[in-house]
Amino acid sequence: MTSTYQDHRSTLRPRPNDFDWALQLNNSVFVELFEAGRWDWAMANGLDLRHGALVGAVARLEIDYRKPVFWDPTVELQVTTSLEKLERWSLYLRQRVEHAGVEVAVGLLRLVLFDKDRRAMVPINLPSLRTSP
Repeated sequence: MTSTYQDHRSTLRPRPNDFDWALQLNNSVFVELFEAGRWDWAMANGLDLRHGALVGAVARLEIDYRKPVFWDPTVELQVTTSLEKLERWSLYLRQRVEHAGVEVAVGLLRLVLFDKDRRAMVPINLPSLRTSP
């Protein structure tokens, strides 16, 4: 089932305030980069949760920082997102951040679906969430 969902690559530009006093991209910014990459991946795969009762909730996020990204006002980062595994209650996404072709961070995320009207976690059925092929 996971093969029907394509990997997606996003190009993102950090803001000047995303860099810390040592002129390195702050570690907390990677969480935001991964989130933006997940949204792009979902939309590219026809999974749009913006207008329904379901929301994705991060249940676990692991990040391995490989190399620092130093301040540069023109820096562009590539975030690649791919579906690694799908279980009844969990969706696992593998994400990678690259700078100039060099891997700087990798992440593994476990996402669950939450019905905001019923206030309960629901089983994941990705085909039923698709708005386009």
